[in-house]
Amino acid sequence: MLFRSINVRTGLHNKIQTIAFEANRAGIDILGIQELRCHSIGSEVIEVGDDFGFSIAISGDYMLIGSPGQNNGHGSAFLYKKNNQNWELNRVFENPIQTINEGFPHRFGYSVAISDNYLSISSPFYNDGLVYVYSLDNSNSRISTKPLHRIDVRNLGDVEGCYAEGPNKFGFGISTSFNNDKLLIGSLKDFVHLIEYKDGIPFSIDIPNPSQNNDQNAEKIKFGESVYVGDRNIYVSALNADNGKGKVFVYPFLNSLRTDENPWTNPY
Repeated sequence: MLFRSINVRTGLHNKIQTIAFEANRAGIDILGIQELRCHSIGSEVIEVGDDFGFSIAISGDYMLIGSPGQNNGHGSAFLYKKNNQNWELNRVFENPIQTINEGFPHRFGYSVAISDNYLSISSPFYNDGLVYVYSLDNSNSRISTKPLHRIDVRNLGDVEGCYAEGPNKFGFGISTSFNNDKLLIGSLKDFVHLIEYKDGIPFSIDIPNPSQNNDQNAEKIKFGESVYVGDRNIYVSALNADNGKGKVFVYPFLNSLRTDENPWTNPY
């Protein structure tokens, strides 16, 4: 399987190079590749080790790029807006907690997500993890660079795994996805949290690990290390499920045709 994967990738890479070469001869810009190289996004403000581009999210004409290594690992994020086929810097988001624990990298920008009305930026290694939500409203640039919602896993109730010492981090916000005003947040401790914004007001609920079934001693399946919000369902990976083979659990939105009392606890 390894050799096959390498061969397929090599063949695809060569094919893309051939297509790009022919397109350039004809003056065609394939997928904006030429444009991105030409503008060198971030080259004027980014230094070695800033990890610019570690995370990327796009919605409409906006692109959000995380740079978790910037500022000695405290991190930043950059919002670009497309204008006449050019990506122009729209806003810079600095870590809201820059002066505390300077020797410990928060990694703000490790995961970023964006929807039509909001965007989120994670600091999964500050304490047990923080996720900041910002408005995408351009009417007041001063306000929009300040978070309108701060989600701290330690404030979500008695969540198992918080306050762990050493390398066994909770990592709340290690993965995020935003769509239709629904923000899904994963972690390194089999904990997933869903927030839905209605007229700017957040409503939240936990998505329980299906393998536990009220058994706190059940084997951890890496539930939530990757999450995604689709148009009709949410998707949560479990990399260690099925004896390490991995699974993806699919949950319908509450307004679906399903009649379960609580569909979030009963994936397909």
